[in-house]
Amino acid sequence: GGLWALSICIALAGASLAFVGSVAQALMADLVDRNKLGDYGMAFALSDMSDSLGLIIGPIVGLAVSQYFGPSVGLGMMGLTC
Repeated sequence: GGLWALSICIALAGASLAFVGSVAQALMADLVDRNKLGDYGMAFALSDMSDSLGLIIGPIVGLAVSQYFGPSVGLGMMGLTC
């Protein structure tokens, strides 16, 4: 029972990230134009770098929290941040 619930939650989180990502990219392009910040390439590169950094650091922090406080706290943190 619990594994299926976790799998469904992770699938829903992944689907929602797909929708949020496309909207965020369009919003960022609009902000670069509106504020005359210059190059799209730099804005998108910084966005991709921050996404990648989160994908690297997130699992490390999540694992440390899960090992120190227990799996339920780790999953609770994942639920709060998503």
